[in-house]
Amino acid sequence: MFEPCNLKSMEYSVDENVPKNTAKGYEKKKGKYVDYTNVDHKWANSAGAILGTSNDLYQFNKCLLEGKLLDSTQLNKMINSTVVFRDLDAEGLEWFYHAIGLGWHLSLDLSGKTTNVSHNGNTAGYNCNIQYELGNSLTIVIAMNLFPSGKYEPVFSTQNQLINTIHEYYKNEK
Repeated sequence: MFEPCNLKSMEYSVDENVPKNTAKGYEKKKGKYVDYTNVDHKWANSAGAILGTSNDLYQFNKCLLEGKLLDSTQLNKMINSTVVFRDLDAEGLEWFYHAIGLGWHLSLDLSGKTTNVSHNGNTAGYNCNIQYELGNSLTIVIAMNLFPSGKYEPVFSTQNQLINTIHEYYKNEK
């Protein structure tokens, strides 16, 4: 997986010793920041034991969604809806639809076509979110060195606001 995408700095964590230039990872506990940098992340396996940069994640995502890792049948299954949810927005005013593909959160247009795929995750000390617009290949990676202990909503809300701002800027630049 690393070689076809030319991910030279990405690696699988085998112990608690992280590379020298790794950003320290923190979690806030009882009002204090606790350093989780040297926690053994291999317990997370593929869900969080891979170390890399934001650029690595961008390159992997590009490689994956351009069909360099999966054939077109597998890729279509991954990015097309398997379960659709109807939900209210945060203010309870407007209905929106969201869906789940194989490993991806999907944004759908009114016809049900997937327009955006995203995935987020976290492990001790770190949090990451990646968004990819299928129509124009816009990719947004947000990586944080703080695990949101307990209250996830402010973190995800801030990430979503940032992503929406970038989308609006990108649309206006065209």
